[in-house]
Amino acid sequence: MGGLGPALRSYYSAGSPTYSISDSIVLFPGLTRSSMFSFTKMQKVWGWVCFGGLLAMPQVAESQPPTQVKSKARAAVQAPPPQFEDLKYGPFDRNVLDLWLPDSQEPTPLIVHIHGGGFVGGDKKQVRRTPAIKQSLDRGIAFASLHYRFRYADSGDTSDPQRTGIQNILRDAARAIQFLRLHAEEYNLEPDCVACYGGSAGAGTSLWLAAHDDLADAGNPDPVLQQSSRISAAGMLN
Repeated sequence: MGGLGPALRSYYSAGSPTYSISDSIVLFPGLTRSSMFSFTKMQKVWGWVCFGGLLAMPQVAESQPPTQVKSKARAAVQAPPPQFEDLKYGPFDRNVLDLWLPDSQEPTPLIVHIHGGGFVGGDKKQVRRTPAIKQSLDRGIAFASLHYRFRYADSGDTSDPQRTGIQNILRDAARAIQFLRLHAEEYNLEPDCVACYGGSAGAGTSLWLAAHDDLADAGNPDPVLQQSSRISAAGMLN
């Protein structure tokens, strides 16, 4: 990654909207408009992870069921158990996340995985079949993977309270970021150094979080919703 810094600085100067890292990964750092996120902090996360080889490692397709995963790839990946599993970040059944924390005396950056599945399927455990978690922890970076509500099975049937529309699904992911930021001190996280990535619906949600205005509502009685929803980088897997 020796040429990464000059390349990205050149990219920033040119104001390009995207930066293609490889055939598998595209980074969208320029979408974040908040001044709280500096280039240095963005590079701190993705310089260690994307460009250091974490997301560039062979990934298991998120649409591929476990039974179809090649045995060699399955044997090569051994994700450690999360310190916190099914951590509730909201009121709905699928408002849960898993959180892995590195051994660190200092607050750590955080990478959040958002699973794919067309907003109608998928599971936060899918990422455990990839090297992402272990290599993130090895680099001193916390890792989270979240569930979100699925969209209505039938657009005309909105009777299931555990399903919802796309806009609310996106806000589930935003709420997960806000929840982690609210509890940053408890989990030893660096609250202004958060990145998201995923494939399919997870990729779209990550980019939405990067491009959308901050959802922080200082006057909201819910302390979670008072937090910033901004992220410092978003990545997508093809």
